[in-house]
This record gives sequence, C-alpha cells and structure tokens, in this order.
Amino acid sequence: MLIIEVIVNPLFYSIRIPETYQVAESYILPPPTTIAGAIIYSYAIWTKKNFTDALMDITSDSWFFAVPLGELTSTHVVLRRNRFLQVKDNIRNKKKFYSKLPEEVRVLFNSEADIPYSKVEFASMLRDHGLLDYYYDYYSKTFTDALYRNYIFTNEIYIAALLPLNEKFYPAFTRIGDTESLVTVKKVSIIEENDIKVNYVEKGEEIETKTFTFLKYNGEAIIEPLNGGLIQQFVRLNALIDREKKGEKFNYTEYLEPALLPLTKEIRKVKRKKMVIYTPTLLKVRTVKGVRVLTYKSKLLGEKMRVIIPSEAKINE
Repeated sequence: MLIIEVIVNPLFYSIRIPETYQVAESYILPPPTTIAGAIIYSYAIWTKKNFTDALMDITSDSWFFAVPLGELTSTHVVLRRNRFLQVKDNIRNKKKFYSKLPEEVRVLFNSEADIPYSKVEFASMLRDHGLLDYYYDYYSKTFTDALYRNYIFTNEIYIAALLPLNEKFYPAFTRIGDTESLVTVKKVSIIEENDIKVNYVEKGEEIETKTFTFLKYNGEAIIEPLNGGLIQQFVRLNALIDREKKGEKFNYTEYLEPALLPLTKEIRKVKRKKMVIYTPTLLKVRTVKGVRVLTYKSKLLGEKMRVIIPSEAKINE
C-alpha cells in the first residue's frame, strides 16, 4: 500500500457533470473518478500495460481525493471546435444524401453511386469544383460545433491516491477533465505503507477533514455535515470497472451519490463585475454508520491529513 500525492497547476479545467448536455456544467473539484483516470493512465504508461488492465489492477482496492489549496472561481465559455481531422463517419445512406443535394451539386455525379463514402472527400470535391457557398455551409454543419461549457479557475490543487501497490511510479498525465483542461504536475511525493493508517470509526464519531467526502454510498447515508460545505453528485469508483464490463449498457446515473465538498460559496464584486468565489474550508462531520478513516502526514502540505472512506470500499486496514 502507498499514497501518491500531487500538486497540480491547472489554471482552468472543466469536468462535465453527468446528465448535463446543453450547458456542460463542471464539477468544482476533480471527483474521484477523474483523479483515478489520471493516476491509472500514469500507472499504465509506467508499467507498459493497457489502460483496462491497469484499471483492473488497482481501482477496486484504492481511493482518490482532492484538496483545494486556494480560492476557485467559475465562468462559462463558448468553445467553437474544428473537427475536420476527427470526423471519420462515412456517408451511410448515399441514396437519401443524393436526393437532398441542390441541382448545382448533383450535376457533379451521374448517380448516387458516384458520391464518395468519405465526408472529407465530398467536402474536398465541393471546394475543388468552386462550389464555395455550399462547401462552407456543409463544412460548418459537418466539421464544426460549439459547446457552452463551465470552467473552474484556480492556481493549485492537491490530489492524492491510496493504492494497493508496492511498486512506486510517478504521474505522467497532462490534463484533468476535457481535452482543453491541461495541467502541469508541480510537485510529487510518495507516502509508504509504514506511514499510512486506515482505522475503523464507529457511528456517532465527529471527524474533521480538508477533502470531500461522500454523504451516501451505495444508497446508504454514512455521514452528516456539522458546519456546512457544498454538495455535488459524484460517481462511485466501482463505476469505472462496471463501465468496462457493461459497455454500451452502462449508465452513469446508477452510480451517482451526493458528496460534501470542503468549500463555501460567495458572490464577490471584482472590478464592477459579480463573480462566484469558492473558498476552502475545514469540514466537520458526524458518522451515521461505521466508516474507515485514512490518516497520514502529507509531505507536500506538511500537515496531517484525514480522509473518510466508506466501509464498503475494499481498503485493507
């Protein structure tokens, strides 16, 4: 058993909350599944395994968490993407496609059989034959799209993983969240098993923690808040393994559970504009059923850390 702890400089990131589509709202802090993806990706590169094998190796007996190290703010951004090199779908129903072409385009082909299967090839033909009005219209509808996304801005975030491994490895991830959410790994440290404690805590105990904690897990309440905090729905870690097993039948909503975040929220006026500001806070909670508590001294933060882990998680004490 070991803990890998990392401080990252994200600048900004967007991690879409499941069931948000027209406006891709973001998690305020990277949730366990996102952190797991970054750490497992690094482990796969280090061991030269494929991602699925690496996922199966460590996810069922691990825990992932984050601590905000400064204020966070959010804003909405419209992203317009050019997907010319990504669009690989062919023109599937050539007969229907041919019937909808305007006459000035249809004259390029003797019949629907002459239409290329590739959308990129078809666009190139329009351009090469000087049909620029139709080319630009087809290009914008087929190869570009716009996304309305929520982005979180902050300077640094602490993320960590408790892993069932003896072999050390080092993070190699470059993003957290969507493809635009690039990060720089600023500091890394490894806590070895001798410096890690995982103890069982009975119902009715009060615990303080600087990281997020699930309010419910597998549908059962595990803690209750005593001093506030924000609530968002997180996906349970076992969703990562079940996604690989179920494939297209997988549904994230079955794994959503409420989690308490160590943040307070305020509206602050900055240069005559109102902004949403999230400030780190120390959570105080009471257990409503037995839980495990991970305790260790962070080498990066120089302080004692306490992390609440549901008793259902397969973590060795």
